[in-house]
Amino acid sequence: MQSFYSISSKNISKTNIHFRIRLNADHPIYKGHFPEFAVVPGALLVQILGELMEMGLEKKLYLSEASSIKFLKIIVPSKAEDLEVEILIKESDPFKVNAEFRMEGETYCKILATYSF
Repeated sequence: MQSFYSISSKNISKTNIHFRIRLNADHPIYKGHFPEFAVVPGALLVQILGELMEMGLEKKLYLSEASSIKFLKIIVPSKAEDLEVEILIKESDPFKVNAEFRMEGETYCKILATYSF
C-alpha cells in the first residue's frame, strides 16, 4: 500500500484525524480495476482508513466492525489529487469512528467502523 498513495498533510487531535492524500494513478492495481477506466476499489478505501488510523493513533489496530460503508461517488485516481480523509473518533476503547473521504467539498465515501487493538 505504500506506493498506492502518499500523504500530503496531516492534522491529528484526540478526537479528530485529518489527512490529505494523493493517489498514485499509475499503481498496477488499476490494470485490473479497470484498465480502460480506472477507479479506486472500495476495499482499498477501507484499507487506507485503517492505515491512517494506525498512523494517527500510533497503535496497531484491526477493523472489528464496519457497521456502515457507503460509496457515494466513484473515485477516479487520475482526478483525485487532493483526497481528504476526515476521521472523527467517538469512543476510544475500542475506537468507534465516523470517516469520510472528500474531494473539492464533495463526499465520496462514508464509513462507520470500530477498530480494536
